Amino acid sequence: MTIDNLEKELKLGQLHSLYLLYGEELYLLESNLKRIKNLFGECIKGINFIMIDEQNVSEIISDIETPSFGYEKKLIIARNTGLFKKEGKRKTGDTTKIKDKLSKYIEENMKIIDESVVLVFVEEEVDIKSALYSAIDKNGIVCKFDFQKANQIEQRIKTICNGYKVNIDAQTLRYFIECCGTNMQDLINEIRKLIEYAGENGTIKKEDIDKLVKANDSKIGNIKLTYNTTSKELRGFFINHSYPTEEMYKNGVSTIIYFGERENPNAKVINQNFREAVNNEIKKKEAYEAILIDRNGFITEGSRSNIFMIRDRKLYTSKVEAVLPGVTRTEIIKMAKNNGIEVIEGNVNYKNIKMFEGLFISGTSPKILPICKVDDVEFDVNNEFLRELMRKFDEVIENYSK
Repeated sequence: MTIDNLEKELKLGQLHSLYLLYGEELYLLESNLKRIKNLFGECIKGINFIMIDEQNVSEIISDIETPSFGYEKKLIIARNTGLFKKEGKRKTGDTTKIKDKLSKYIEENMKIIDESVVLVFVEEEVDIKSALYSAIDKNGIVCKFDFQKANQIEQRIKTICNGYKVNIDAQTLRYFIECCGTNMQDLINEIRKLIEYAGENGTIKKEDIDKLVKANDSKIGNIKLTYNTTSKELRGFFINHSYPTEEMYKNGVSTIIYFGERENPNAKVINQNFREAVNNEIKKKEAYEAILIDRNGFITEGSRSNIFMIRDRKLYTSKVEAVLPGVTRTEIIKMAKNNGIEVIEGNVNYKNIKMFEGLFISGTSPKILPICKVDDVEFDVNNEFLRELMRKFDEVIENYSK
């Protein structure tokens, strides 16, 4: 089910007995979870509202079958149970038994369970190929909360402004999103400030955004700089940072091959259509990054990173004219040469990717991040030379900070 359809049903007071909510857009996910809670009214209190996590996940079935007391409805929210993780990531033993038992229970019983029981799974990681996912998809509602596209964000912000009888034109709205990024929580917080400032029947203006959003929003994160070649304006604003987890550094990340190239690889020019197309493919295949392939079949870069390959204790990467020469890429090459490591910048056809012993992503946030898979081709993330490079680059960063 789409986010829009879920929201429509909940606004109409329509509830199903079984939900699975997951995805990266946490603000919209939590907002819809709150809508579900609100539909229960007073019965959200006491023993008719049950919270389940990884520690007490074995109690789900017994909680479903326990009669409601005093109220017509009972709500069970199972959050981050670990039951939906991919085979290599979830725990074995008891967790496997619970997962199999629950899948079978849902298949056999969920359609005939008393309508007064509503079970909602809220998960960070979901394996869509698992039996449990299939059981819920068949017998309940599955809703994935992806990051919103530009037009969806614009529509949501416009709707909020209309609700408060505040005007904002299309150009100002796009400028607002450019300043705030695409995180819905940040956007909602900032638009509320602007709405209050504009007042009922007022109009949000570009100078209001400069005054209230850009000037006052100091927070922990990264700084993004943009330059408008038409107006000759240089803009700087904070954006949320996103760093790889320890698990990613340990086990590597999955990537995909994407046939496409940026119009001007040496400049960080944003082509929204190209970016959305790549991001959609990344999400569709549940990958971390896409490796871009140019019209000649050569590996160029990642959609938001640079790519390095390893063979015989040598580093291979694309020629600088074919990529955005990131600062981290430059520092890695410098570090390698200082340690007597040969760096070969040249054309590598994607069909020859199997000849390499290892690959990694480089960038400001990921630093050196191992790649465990490119499409169906797997690589050794524990390659000795790769791990040596990671240690040496960490030392370089540490020396910078001293």
